[in-house]
Amino acid sequence: MTKKCIPLWFLDVVGTERKLSALSEKGLRMTGFSPLSGVFTFEEGENSPARYRICQGTGAPRGLEGWEEVCAAGRFYCIRHPDPEVKNIPSYKKWQSANRIVLFACFFLLCFFLGMSAGAIGGTLSAEGALELTKHPTIVRTLTGLAVSLCLFIYFFRANRKLCAFDSDLKLKKGILRTVPECNFTYTKEEEKEMLRSGKMIKKSPLGWFYAPDKAEKTVEKMAREGWLFYRFNTAGTEFYYIKSEPCGLKFVVDFQAEASDEYFAAAKDDGWKLEFTSISRVTSFIVWSKRYEGEEPEFYSDAGSSLDRAKKFALLMGGPFLLFAVIFLAFIVKMITRSSAEGVTGFDISFIAAYSVLIIEYGIFGSKAVGYYFREKKRHNNS
Repeated sequence: MTKKCIPLWFLDVVGTERKLSALSEKGLRMTGFSPLSGVFTFEEGENSPARYRICQGTGAPRGLEGWEEVCAAGRFYCIRHPDPEVKNIPSYKKWQSANRIVLFACFFLLCFFLGMSAGAIGGTLSAEGALELTKHPTIVRTLTGLAVSLCLFIYFFRANRKLCAFDSDLKLKKGILRTVPECNFTYTKEEEKEMLRSGKMIKKSPLGWFYAPDKAEKTVEKMAREGWLFYRFNTAGTEFYYIKSEPCGLKFVVDFQAEASDEYFAAAKDDGWKLEFTSISRVTSFIVWSKRYEGEEPEFYSDAGSSLDRAKKFALLMGGPFLLFAVIFLAFIVKMITRSSAEGVTGFDISFIAAYSVLIIEYGIFGSKAVGYYFREKKRHNNS
């Protein structure tokens, strides 16, 4: 019996499964593991290629042809398939949910240290623009925190991309050109350039529109009524393209989904909705739909309460952290003003305060937009 330790194996479950498959090809067949310590046990035998899956749950799901259960430990179990290229892979949905939470936390940790670093660097600038690091001894710790948070974000982002790439529940991603369906590009790049020059096509770049999705919806619908039909997004989702057309009715929906499965996409498409955009990282899972109509305006959700619940979750996940950071930076400014008054120092504190004031305004605007979206949805829900 052989034991090998894979520390923090759960942070990159796809990478761990690849290691188990590589060891199987070397003649080490997995027989058990300890989820807490990350110690995996193997028995030596013949070299045999295999595909491993580590799942969350109390037992292997039924109906998976060719898969055999290897072992179970706590809330995890491991299954194996003799074909390393097997296609009917069990879903990674539970791993994605956990990974999204960690990735989301890393994103806001990165934003926090980015703001701290900007304020610290601004506070060390002298009147001539030179850095005077001795005036702010915490800048090294702040920059270190920024570097660590950036590395963590990149690591978990790559781990999340691996989960999406191998998840059988995300097959529809193959039909998407990054974030926009390939079929939405009905004109060539040359044709689009010519239409932009002639005025038959326009593009707009509303700043931070996804923090107030209801306002973006109303804007696009108003443009359609005025004879400018939504054409497509750019791949980053920051630019709206419109083409000149006859005034028409267009329902535009920005959905916020924690988990978007094949069934979700199929149900919406079967109901006549056109997929316009889906986020790359799946952290926030922005999915945008549109539907042309005549007469009565269609509803994406049959239950108004569903829309309100999603708006509430959106406000908590997107608006809450930004507003919290704005309050923290405001507290720093108050502290610096108090210290400056006591010590009689102004130059250092003014540059420090200016840097943090910019961040307070930025985070405050984005946070208030997200929270305001929930209250507008709540008001609409109560009036309906």
